[in-house]
Amino acid sequence: MASFEERMGVHYLLNDVRVVFCTNSMSVHALLLDSFKPKVLLIEEAANTDLADLATPMAGFFNSVEQLIFGGDHEQLGPVDPTAKANEAHSLLAKSHFTELRKDYMGAHGVSMLTECYRMLPHLLKFPSDKFYHGGLVAAPRVNQQDPQNSEHA
Repeated sequence: MASFEERMGVHYLLNDVRVVFCTNSMSVHALLLDSFKPKVLLIEEAANTDLADLATPMAGFFNSVEQLIFGGDHEQLGPVDPTAKANEAHSLLAKSHFTELRKDYMGAHGVSMLTECYRMLPHLLKFPSDKFYHGGLVAAPRVNQQDPQNSEHA
């Protein structure tokens, strides 16, 4: 028989929870698998995630998920495979499937690039914007206002 805490956890997941934030590996915790039926999976840092890591939540919730959303930046680090010298499937594990989907060869994946940056001052943003995104990144208006190089005191 399940403990009181487990029964309360199941009740809470079934009746109150709309969003769960967790790692890909924790997404298949028995309590979540038994009691949570998400319609949407959002995989953050998907460019840094290999096939095995992506497969975990996708396989765990394949009966309920209706939409899969990958978020990430293909220009940042890709998957890290510590078994590169000892694994025959290294080529699959070292590949970012997010990066492949991002190429969107046939226009079927609805790929979008977010262009407004909220974390970097404009004069610092210029280099990565030009180098990696063909000048496509811009600082959000509130960040522009905080930039000392744009102020009267500069």
